[in-house]
Amino acid sequence: MRAVPCSAALILVLGLALSAPHRAGAGSWDRTGWNAGLDLGGGSAGFRDGGADDREVGLVAGIRGGYGFRSDLAAGAAFAIWSSEVEGVDWTFFMAGPSLTWYPGRGDLYVRGAFGMGNVSAFVGETDRLSDNGLGALGSIGLELHLVRTVAMNLQADYVYINAGSGTAADFVSATVGFTWYIPSRTRDPR
Repeated sequence: MRAVPCSAALILVLGLALSAPHRAGAGSWDRTGWNAGLDLGGGSAGFRDGGADDREVGLVAGIRGGYGFRSDLAAGAAFAIWSSEVEGVDWTFFMAGPSLTWYPGRGDLYVRGAFGMGNVSAFVGETDRLSDNGLGALGSIGLELHLVRTVAMNLQADYVYINAGSGTAADFVSATVGFTWYIPSRTRDPR
């Protein structure tokens, strides 16, 4: 039942993203150049080690940066982390890797994917009880709300999967609110 609040938040973010006015072909927002972002929210995570998959609610954070080659396409790096204390054990799941973000029709809706390193860690006090590395993948859908020329607020839903090998896997679903800062390039997107 602890996953119910996270599921409700995820449905809310997706509903807002799909029902908000979508400005297809919004050429006034030039995303070419460098960008950096920070996201905070909550999510539901599960851990599988050959047994049952129990889900827990925790805090989620994300950091990203990259370069927009066109107003509808950016490449960069993404980092996402989920953390929670469950029955005296501090659990942390994260993934980091190269990412690609696409803005269909150069509008405000976006899709992001990343693939790279994943980690599943559990700590009891100062003792490292478990720390497994493996492969991680991230998929995001979001809506960008422009605040000023170089700053946007993001409503985003994510799914992260981590395969740490030896039958150990984890995943988390999250809803976040974040901000993206743009440093425009000197040349404008010709499209």
